[in-house]
Amino acid sequence: MSTYSLRQQVLLLQAVADPNRLRILGCLFVRPACVCELVQATGLPQSRISRHLQVLRNAGLVQDRREAQWVEYSVVSAPEGSPQATILRLVEQLLAGDAVVQADRERLATAVRGRGQPSDEGTPAPESQAWPSSVSKREKEV
Repeated sequence: MSTYSLRQQVLLLQAVADPNRLRILGCLFVRPACVCELVQATGLPQSRISRHLQVLRNAGLVQDRREAQWVEYSVVSAPEGSPQATILRLVEQLLAGDAVVQADRERLATAVRGRGQPSDEGTPAPESQAWPSSVSKREKEV
């Protein structure tokens, strides 16, 4: 039996009560991924992906691991019978036939780390139009 407080259970349920977090989980059920890969898969802005991953991590549904310069996120291996294991199993079943999640997973299959990172608006910026790190936006306009 779970010793989770009501507050902990509410945080867990709130974590899966967002369509974008469900899309992220749908991708992570397939394989671990870094933020840039999740951006390519979902088309969501990097800042939004990061915020959603923080919520999922705080709920104990996602874990992170540093790999060189990347932080890779994956679904936790929760102990059988734990609230996390129960929720993850349910979410995985519910997402199995979803067309949006399936399209995200197909894009994730071709995602490349460090490429195709979108601007803050969530639209991928072509590499030719990306701002060089040494040139400020103001300098570029002049």
